[in-house]
Amino acid sequence: MKWVVITKYRHEQEVPEGENWFNFISEIIRPGAYDVDQLFWFKVDNFHHRSITVYPNRDTFEKMKEDLSIYREEMKNAGIELVEFEEGPFLGGV
Repeated sequence: MKWVVITKYRHEQEVPEGENWFNFISEIIRPGAYDVDQLFWFKVDNFHHRSITVYPNRDTFEKMKEDLSIYREEMKNAGIELVEFEEGPFLGGV
């Protein structure tokens, strides 16, 4: 069963948009480094963004927890702090 993780981050500086976002995030996330089905980022307001990540299954997510911890520490060092975290089984979608 697919596993979904939803996070919210607070930025010290304004959330970059468009090409600036992709330049910013590519410095932290290495392409192909994560075994995910889908990953979405969206801006909540000028100082917060959220992500929705769909993993193939819970085991995949559990195996990646250590890497995610390192990633979140890199984010924190870049002035972006995790403020909310939720996870659970995917029930369906349209």
